[in-house]
Amino acid sequence: MKALLDKHLSFILVPAAIVIVVWAALNYVSGKDWILPGILAAMTIPFATKLMLTVLFTGAPLLMAIAMIYGTPTCVIAAAGYALLGALSMRLARAGNARMLIAGPACMICEAFLYSTAYHFLKPVNLFLAIMAMAFVSYMVTSLVRNAYERWTDRFPLLLNPLLAASCAAFITAFYNPLMPFLAFPVIAVIRYWTGIHENRLRTVPAAASPSGEAHGG
Repeated sequence: MKALLDKHLSFILVPAAIVIVVWAALNYVSGKDWILPGILAAMTIPFATKLMLTVLFTGAPLLMAIAMIYGTPTCVIAAAGYALLGALSMRLARAGNARMLIAGPACMICEAFLYSTAYHFLKPVNLFLAIMAMAFVSYMVTSLVRNAYERWTDRFPLLLNPLLAASCAAFITAFYNPLMPFLAFPVIAVIRYWTGIHENRLRTVPAAASPSGEAHGG
């Protein structure tokens, strides 16, 4: 089962991601404290599922924690590194075409920028609202780019992933110390398990049920 981003959407995501990364590099002020959670996030990539857009879900608790603690520029840089490593992993596994391996990381970078911005915009208003907004924005961005081959009713269960990720990130942030990021791994395991159930269920959907008329299996 492979993600197929719309070609026209890819042309928007890639330049947008480049602009966002340049902006993040120019505004980066966080030093190196975020590197440990970034490395821990990268360690989750081998356990990601075959669907490229779920790679970010797998490391999302740690990337969202980086966003909450260190700000949007640092989150974007961490997400960019994570996404590129994810794309390399997919390339070595021959699990995606060239356009997907470029547009996938671009999508992840844009998603990280948007959910981090939403969180910091709403945090002064209400912390709970900011956490829920982070989860909802993450879900919506991923869902919109999956619209070409997956029905809304099919992907609705994946809302659990960003909700778990954002909640875990908030917990890590509230009680942060150098060992706290390790507590994300049980949540990551649940996200990986839940996404695997979701993908296995989609593999059983008949080809006629796909909006494009193609089977979900890959």
